[in-house]
Amino acid sequence: MIKGIVFDCFGVLAEDGWKKLNRLYLNDKELYQQAHDLNKQSDLGLITYKELYTKVAELVGTESKNIQQALESEQKDERLFALIAELRVNYKIGLLSNVGHSFMETFFDENERASFDATVLSSDVGYIKPDVRAYQKIAEKLHLSTEQCVMIDDRQVNCDGAVEAGMQAILYTDFDVLQRDLRKILAN
Repeated sequence: MIKGIVFDCFGVLAEDGWKKLNRLYLNDKELYQQAHDLNKQSDLGLITYKELYTKVAELVGTESKNIQQALESEQKDERLFALIAELRVNYKIGLLSNVGHSFMETFFDENERASFDATVLSSDVGYIKPDVRAYQKIAEKLHLSTEQCVMIDDRQVNCDGAVEAGMQAILYTDFDVLQRDLRKILAN
């Protein structure tokens, strides 16, 4: 029986700024890989966001403010926050995201942060999805087993990691499909 619903942030709760950055600057496969390797370092808390912006800007030959603007242009999906408010009546809500330090305070306002019963950020725990430990950690913080949780993520590899950890998973493609798929899982 599902008792907890865990959301990814970028690509689910908010647009993924990396998609915009890829379109604007990372059309070369090698540059793309180097930039994403730097992002993993940031997600793990090994470099700051400022260092990430500077290093990616150096890679692609632009100013760091342009990289920052592309990555921070994400728009939150208010429909999902309304859905979370409804779900919180009967379910624990978690946030599991591959992001760097201070993310919660800078991206979400106080009311949005209060939407989550537990949060696990990769930079705080030292591993990133699809590492099974990430899913185990959010379940633990929700005081649930992984089998009692469903993960909602926009990347198949992260959904596969959730399933490997014992969770059910929904690949997020759009809001309407999510609602349908979530209703099916919660009805069982």
